[in-house]
Amino acid sequence: MPTNSQNCHMRNFLIFISIYAVTLWFSISYIKGAAEIGTTETVISISPIIPILFATRSLLKSISNMDEMQKRVNQEAMTTSAIIVGVLSFAYSFLENAGFPEIKILWVLPALIFVWSVAKIQIYKRLS
Repeated sequence: MPTNSQNCHMRNFLIFISIYAVTLWFSISYIKGAAEIGTTETVISISPIIPILFATRSLLKSISNMDEMQKRVNQEAMTTSAIIVGVLSFAYSFLENAGFPEIKILWVLPALIFVWSVAKIQIYKRLS
């Protein structure tokens, strides 16, 4: 069961993810309308990383406040996620050599988070 501290950190996480979404939308819209790419456009294009850094900080604080069982579940889920996404991306790189479309590295973090979430659900189901 989440503690008040974890709820606060997760609320902050969701706030920063929302700010990220707005920042991402703004940066993509701005860059698409730019005639040429200069220093301003470069800074704006990487600006979405700032709220992601704060979201990461909130997530790490939340994990550090978990009890040992929750930490163990998260560790197993993240390990599972890293292995699955790592092996699939490694395997897909061979398919890219065979002519399959290239997948940008941008999709690695969302894939890790998605598989981590699914793995957590499966681990909690197994333990209950």
